[in-house]
Amino acid sequence: MAVEPDVRPHRIELQPSLGSRYEEGVADESGIKPGMLLERKVTNWPNGLKKHSTPNQRDQVMIALEDALQGKTINDAFENDPAGDGSVPGDVVGYLIPARGSVVMLLLDSDEVAYDTDMLVSAGDGTVKVATGTDVTNQDCVAEALEDLDLTSKAPAHIKARIL
Repeated sequence: MAVEPDVRPHRIELQPSLGSRYEEGVADESGIKPGMLLERKVTNWPNGLKKHSTPNQRDQVMIALEDALQGKTINDAFENDPAGDGSVPGDVVGYLIPARGSVVMLLLDSDEVAYDTDMLVSAGDGTVKVATGTDVTNQDCVAEALEDLDLTSKAPAHIKARIL
């Protein structure tokens, strides 16, 4: 039996839309992964970034990008305080502020089951989850899933989505 080649995208931004912006910040929290939603945190370093921490709430959409120029992939995390003593800032994190309609790879939370056209919201830990219940409105949704992905009993994984 032939082995299927890995056809998953190897980058976060798949189809940019006019108006998308690229920015850089400093990891002010460990474990930031490409495809995670971010928010600003300026307590330790100017331009500090952390994982988006408010579930079901949409802020300005900021998505961590892969650091391909340093030989890293969409599976490599950015770290805070690489020296371990607080003397130097964390890794530089390139991030995307996508325009509406951009197609990206977002990190879907573990144990989620998403279907094509499901609405996705922040899970409160940088990942996204499927929008459910009456407490989530369309204004809270970040993106629309463009593929089916079953992560039942699995770790977070990237899902193709269109920014709303």
